[in-house]
Amino acid sequence: MPDGAVLFAQTSVASQTAPVTTPTAGTVIASVTPAVGMWDVEIWVSISGTAAVATDSNNMNVKFGTTTVIARLPYASTAVGTTNGPGPYKLRVLCDNATALTVTAVGTATTGAVYAALITCNRASY
Repeated sequence: MPDGAVLFAQTSVASQTAPVTTPTAGTVIASVTPAVGMWDVEIWVSISGTAAVATDSNNMNVKFGTTTVIARLPYASTAVGTTNGPGPYKLRVLCDNATALTVTAVGTATTGAVYAALITCNRASY
C-alpha cells in the first residue's frame, strides 16, 4: 500500500430491522450508523397488513441524526393492504461514525399496518 494511503475497513453496511406493527409517530423502522466518510445510500420500504391508503401512504421519512433528509418517502399503500418495496430512494451522505441514518414513521400507522425498511450504504467512489 502506498505511503499515506488509507485502507477503509468498512466498505458497505446494511440495516433491516424486524418489521414494526402499528408504529407510532417517530418510531424507528430501520437504522444504520456508517463509518466516517461519504456514503451512497439506497433505501427500500414496504407496508403490509391492514394498511389504509390515506393514513399509511407516504408515512415514512429519512433522518440523519435529528435532521430530516427526506420529509416523506413517496409511495402509496393499496386498498388490499400491501406495497411491494418502493425504492430505491438514493442519496449521498457524509457520515461521522456517530450519527445514525434512520427511516422513521411520520405519523401513527393504521392499526395492524406492518412497516419495514432496508437501508444499504456503500462507500462512495469519488
